Amino acid sequence: MPGSDSWGPPPSRAAQSWEPAIDAAPPVLAAGHDEPEPPPIVETTAPFRRPAYSGPLVLTEEQETAAAPRAERPPRTLDQLLAEDGLLTPEAAARLGLAVLDRLAAVHGVGGHHGDLRPGSILVGGDDQVRLADPSPAPGLSPYTAPEGGIGPAADLWSLGATLFTAVEGRPPAPGAPLTRAGVLAPVLFRLLSGVPAQRLTADALRLDLRTIAGEPSRP
Repeated sequence: MPGSDSWGPPPSRAAQSWEPAIDAAPPVLAAGHDEPEPPPIVETTAPFRRPAYSGPLVLTEEQETAAAPRAERPPRTLDQLLAEDGLLTPEAAARLGLAVLDRLAAVHGVGGHHGDLRPGSILVGGDDQVRLADPSPAPGLSPYTAPEGGIGPAADLWSLGATLFTAVEGRPPAPGAPLTRAGVLAPVLFRLLSGVPAQRLTADALRLDLRTIAGEPSRP
């Protein structure tokens, strides 16, 4: 895992307000980042299957036939999926968030953290299973790194919020960036992207909110 002295945002970044704004002025990208080419505005509604979800997956014969070639595709990173298939709907983003949260829970449960969660480190297989790549942070400032740095579970949750922001809005968050397509996901993103770690949603609270948005049944 990366060390806190090897990478991450400068200390002055923590003083900025990173909460997104709804219907605000166009976002200003973080210094040092060129504006990315926006992905096509085509809403993707992938199921993003996850091992921890025990609900049935029932496919018609036609759907099974269509799904067979997909299962043979090599995994794509989330940024590749967004560029090729289009942005996610809030509901699909919630399902993605749940799948990533399952993977993070395994890491956090043994006292670890990922430290490099971003669209490029989330792998989506042809069967829509979601996996996380090993951390390989690049040097310098990343728009997916929490204001306090990339160390710890709360920082991973901020990075998840930044990733879901990109999945629905087409660009990473920046101070005052507007939420124009997030819909019911907007309040969740607002709390995940708090600059104060203690004010962010906990993993359990986030899971409940994402299940509601995704339309999944509540489970104990």
